[in-house]
Amino acid sequence: MRLRRSLLMITLLAVPGPLCLADGGFIPVFEGVANTADQRAIIIDRGDAETIVLQTGYEGDASDFAWVIPLPVLISAQDAIATADPAVFDALDGMTAPRYLGGRYEATGLCGCSGSESSGRLDAGVTVWETLRVDGYDVAVLSAEQSSDLGAWLSANGYRLPSGSDATLQYYVDRQWYFVALKIAPTPRGNIGGGPPAGGGEDLRPVVLTFETSQLVFPLRISRVSTRNRAEVLLYIIGTHRAEGDNYATAEVQTPARWAGHDFPATYDRWLEDTLSDAGGRALVVEYAGWAPEYLFGGAAFAGLDLAGDTWYVTRLRTRLTPAQMDADIMLTAAASDEGFEVVVGDAYAFVRGSSLLAMVALAGVQGLVLRSRQGRRMAAGSLLCALLIALL
Repeated sequence: MRLRRSLLMITLLAVPGPLCLADGGFIPVFEGVANTADQRAIIIDRGDAETIVLQTGYEGDASDFAWVIPLPVLISAQDAIATADPAVFDALDGMTAPRYLGGRYEATGLCGCSGSESSGRLDAGVTVWETLRVDGYDVAVLSAEQSSDLGAWLSANGYRLPSGSDATLQYYVDRQWYFVALKIAPTPRGNIGGGPPAGGGEDLRPVVLTFETSQLVFPLRISRVSTRNRAEVLLYIIGTHRAEGDNYATAEVQTPARWAGHDFPATYDRWLEDTLSDAGGRALVVEYAGWAPEYLFGGAAFAGLDLAGDTWYVTRLRTRLTPAQMDADIMLTAAASDEGFEVVVGDAYAFVRGSSLLAMVALAGVQGLVLRSRQGRRMAAGSLLCALLIALL
């Protein structure tokens, strides 16, 4: 009995060790981006419509924050604008993020609307289709004939934009697009109703927009007005097929199958930069492509996004662009095949260690079950001790 208890304790000690030490991950840093325009989005393909979940951040005082999102069609803010649980990004990142196996390093519900006013009234050259408050945001749906009128209206109504925005706004005005303008609604204590305080560098609650479209689009060009040097964009496309860029080159990130080092995030960053360079510097880099497990979209984080119960394909795309490279919105289309792709990098030592560990645990199991003698149990205990030593190396 004493020996059996020892075997059990050795097994409990040995098995978790390699699982914890060998499973690392590259977690992208997401910072407040009022000036750098780093942003991430979930784009859901609904056939004849698109749902886009957008998240950004801000720097400075909340009263200076403004977020203008161009859309190709007019939407009803009451029905088509909401917010989402930020955990949706964590859930997708956990499934799709590039991973390093073998290293020991430090890895770095929809809410309702209220107070809607729908008029389609003309105000100083700008048509105000609707205004309302959505979970701590003041929202206005607008259109205009001239970017100067639009910029003047936004400034007069507390939606502050960087100087030099007229040319980019005119790009959308010329295409007869509409604009969803958001700012943080004032509150007595400076909070945004469950969101971050009005400080700086804060992540804001993701905004959800649903609109009719014949092709998936990510309105990127607008980001050049708030991008100083270079911005990073991370997209998760959820649909019935693998996605790729239609007007942007698409390339799978190039990584070695084996790597041994001590700073996987920095090393992966170089691989990403090399992939972008090889693709001409203006490209969408595939970091993951595959069918999502059925349980994923049934979680509480995805409540209200209407994804549960169906089979979905997830494509993870990343890019880094200068303002000059943001000359067009990102248009997306179905890839030629639904071949899966993921980044899992390990070093040879980790694979040898893992294989040896599994072999010793299996041997101990065989010895304990087949050799039912005292000598067999001693041999099993010795094998498990070897497995423990391998895990600790």
